[in-house]
Amino acid sequence: MTPPTLFKPISSVEVSDEQAQILVSAFLDSYTEPTPTKAALERLRAGLKGEDAPVEETAENAEEMAE
Repeated sequence: MTPPTLFKPISSVEVSDEQAQILVSAFLDSYTEPTPTKAALERLRAGLKGEDAPVEETAENAEEMAE
């Protein structure tokens, strides 16, 4: 038997596209320098807006930053 919890798993919480865009933008605001995580968040934000994300360019940037 598992103990009761006060919090739902994040996967069970419904989030609208607008709320997701706000959250992603808030996370992006905390990144001042390019990182692989920032590149991934930028691709996610572009996808939420229905825009094409420059995947090849951001993937190359992520590889350069990882070195």
